Amino acid sequence: MVVSPSLAGMAGVQSAWTRHANASHNLANLNSEAFHSLHTVQTESASGLPEAHTVRAIAPGVDLAEEFTQQMMAQHQLEASIHVMRTQSEIIGTILDVFG
Repeated sequence: MVVSPSLAGMAGVQSAWTRHANASHNLANLNSEAFHSLHTVQTESASGLPEAHTVRAIAPGVDLAEEFTQQMMAQHQLEASIHVMRTQSEIIGTILDVFG
């Protein structure tokens, strides 16, 4: 199945946002007693686009190293998704310059 680069880019941005929001929420509640952290589970939709789902941890506690790792993953995913959208825009601009 062919997926539009703009749709793939936007789905990646949304997924990165969910990952970042969950990690930020966990870091903000680092010292809260009996806090159950939120985790991001990324899957692929039937159309091949990334989807991020939030699940609550069974045991209380926050792993600081894991949350920083999640923050970095979200940043890289966001940068890659924006790069996909920017590249598509440049390609369309080039096509319009050539044929327009």
